[in-house]
Amino acid sequence: MTSQTMQKTLKAHVDFFTAHAEQFRLWLPLWRLLAEGTPVSLEQLASLSHRPLDEIQAELPSLDVRLDREGNVLASGLSLLPTAHQFHLGEQALFTWCALDTLAFPPLLGRTARVISSCPVTGKTIRLTVTPETIVDLEPASAVVSVHLPGEETDICNVQQDICNDGHFFVSHSVASTWPSLHPKAVLLSLEEAAELGRVLASAIRSIAGEQESRSHRDTASPANQMKQTKSRQAEGGERASGFARCSGSRTPLHLA
Repeated sequence: MTSQTMQKTLKAHVDFFTAHAEQFRLWLPLWRLLAEGTPVSLEQLASLSHRPLDEIQAELPSLDVRLDREGNVLASGLSLLPTAHQFHLGEQALFTWCALDTLAFPPLLGRTARVISSCPVTGKTIRLTVTPETIVDLEPASAVVSVHLPGEETDICNVQQDICNDGHFFVSHSVASTWPSLHPKAVLLSLEEAAELGRVLASAIRSIAGEQESRSHRDTASPANQMKQTKSRQAEGGERASGFARCSGSRTPLHLA
């Protein structure tokens, strides 16, 4: 990736994160809970994020989420519902909404994932292992990723449709670049470039959430450890202004488990 493309890609994402900082502060504990492989109750999310339950109930409609009939979260970037991108954390079989998610969640969660996806043009399977620090076992080695850059027009209530659905794995740059359905605002990155982007974005999200970088990713990965480490931020979380834009009901549809 050229430095100009890197700067453009990073700036687009960081600007989006910054504009929706409150949502990302809530998304981070939600992703950690979803990584456990079971539907997430609002009580669990309130406990891990150290916020009152009524605040979580008021703020959740500002996120693009999928719920079951009991109101538990099934998906929001990281998903219990099937998508094109399989994301295996140990014995947990999860999914993600876009290709870049598979590269950002391992450094964000501090865990190694096995990823299986497919090229939308050829149908061929793409496999890789993503650690918090690097990618290994990439097949085929020529694979690339498309990333739809967020912008001012991106709807935070409709992230999956607005940008995630345009994020794919392809078997090669030549195959991707000639695909008629490639989004005009998408950039094509090698897996090494996309993984680097994922690590930088994970760091940016943790910074927005007020977390310090940790050398021991695994020690900070589980919700139980996160609850202990974030107690000192409980008062701060309770004092945050409720600056959330509520999504309409169609943006938080019920998916029955």
